[in-house]
Amino acid sequence: YQTTIPSRKEMHNIIRKAFDNGVTLFDTAEAYGPFECEKILGEAVSSFRDKIVIETKFGWNIDQQTGTRLPGLNSKPEHIKIVVE
Repeated sequence: YQTTIPSRKEMHNIIRKAFDNGVTLFDTAEAYGPFECEKILGEAVSSFRDKIVIETKFGWNIDQQTGTRLPGLNSKPEHIKIVVE
């Protein structure tokens, strides 16, 4: 996984262009950032959010305060709720 934060403007343009070309399902996950990918996606789709579906994956053992990847997985219900919200 890449750990650098891409150009927000470039990513917004890519996401909007995808929607303009018929893409209505967008995928993200805490493992892709964490945190920044979700923010970038949210910013990009704000004007058409009600016309798309956003899916996510969870279960990674990532500290929600620091973004540090910890060993193993974490599929505890309380962790899943925090991640998907």
